[in-house]
Amino acid sequence: WFGIVLLVCQRFVALCRENPRVTIEIHRVEQKSGVLKIKLRAVCDDSAVRTQFREALELARRASERCCERCAAIGKLINTPPFRVRCTTCAAFQAYGDDHEFG
Repeated sequence: WFGIVLLVCQRFVALCRENPRVTIEIHRVEQKSGVLKIKLRAVCDDSAVRTQFREALELARRASERCCERCAAIGKLINTPPFRVRCTTCAAFQAYGDDHEFG
């Protein structure tokens, strides 16, 4: 999900540049229930800008539902524990007990 996180961070940077009084701190990037979850703290007086931050986070979450966590190919959310997103190829490896991470 590196590409998804990079895109959402680029969006955050753009929002901060457009709104200099906005500050943001990203506290955690994690997988929860099979999808990307980004925990942050944003200080912003403008409700429209806060909405743009929320929309960027929601787009990232929805994109992560279709992006294989292992290889970034188009994948599918598997709703059985352990929750995860896998493409057809990586899901086949998992079915054979080879679910170690690449690298």
